[in-house]
Amino acid sequence: MKKLAVFLAALFLLPCLASCKKSKKNSSSVKTISEDSTWWNDSVTTISPDEIKETLGGGFTGVLASYTCPDEDSVILLFNASSEDGAAAELIRHYTYDGKLIGEANITDFFNGKDFRYDRNVFSLGEKYYAQVSLYDESKDTYVDYGYEIDFENGTLKDPIALELPETEMKIGGTCTSINSIAGVGDDLVYLVSTSTESGTITYQVFVNDGTGMKTHDLNFGRGTQIDYINNFSRCGDKVAFIAEYIEAGNVKLCYCTLDIHSFEINKTEMPLEFSFAEFYVDPKNEAYACEEQKIVKVDLSAGTATDVLNFNTTYLFDSYRDGRVLKVTDNEIVIITLKQSFTGLDCETKIITLTKADKN
Repeated sequence: MKKLAVFLAALFLLPCLASCKKSKKNSSSVKTISEDSTWWNDSVTTISPDEIKETLGGGFTGVLASYTCPDEDSVILLFNASSEDGAAAELIRHYTYDGKLIGEANITDFFNGKDFRYDRNVFSLGEKYYAQVSLYDESKDTYVDYGYEIDFENGTLKDPIALELPETEMKIGGTCTSINSIAGVGDDLVYLVSTSTESGTITYQVFVNDGTGMKTHDLNFGRGTQIDYINNFSRCGDKVAFIAEYIEAGNVKLCYCTLDIHSFEINKTEMPLEFSFAEFYVDPKNEAYACEEQKIVKVDLSAGTATDVLNFNTTYLFDSYRDGRVLKVTDNEIVIITLKQSFTGLDCETKIITLTKADKN
């Protein structure tokens, strides 16, 4: 169990048209196997820091990467470039799992000269993707949150929607209220909001904007409980899912939760504490998967046990994938992503790896 916890990474678990071409560093491998062998062929798309620096220009010395919004066919990659003189740039790219670059948008260029904040939070709503951006409003003397639609076809942002919660709700019982995460569920926009009080406690609320008004639900697990933190807030089918750590009768507990955004009915699965901050891919059948150093496993969240799904010895991949994250699992295809930092910690190389089960000969 401890070994599994060590291997699990902290998922579920936030320019010009790229002409839908293959990444220059895309490669694939195929091997003929015997009748009774299991083998997985791989296709690897590598996005190097140098490629991002070349795209952005400006003499950047470091590039960090993250990902968000994985679906059945594609994933959003977020790049943050920095330089020794303090300059920075933010780039969003949309890739299919077979290595095609659908498009990209340069956030920094779009807001050139404006006072803005961007924390690399991107969410989907219906068939569209949005970047959460805070713009300074002189009339209010504060930053106001917007969701800008990412137009990957034309490499720009457009049609902002207001993300500001009702003023009265934002002031209830707290000294500091912030939007932690945003998830699009169908056509509904769902916010996870936290409020820190003067006593140091944190309360959590879920806001749902279904187009007819804002609905609010206070997250709690019963009388006498206190939620310490919530992470991995994301869409799960027609619900939202998250991992929560909370205190009950003096005991620290961990659970995986799904929340119906209309009835606010919550289903809670208790988990071993070893899974704190773990990142999982949870499929439509509510089955969880994670990437260990040398294999991909199916995880029973409540029991804390794991079953092997794929061993990297049955592939051409010979690296360590302890920090890999699973994006998709079917009977015949598995997609993972790796974000490998350089020795200096200034650069990050990204790989999208699609593994396809080979036919028997």
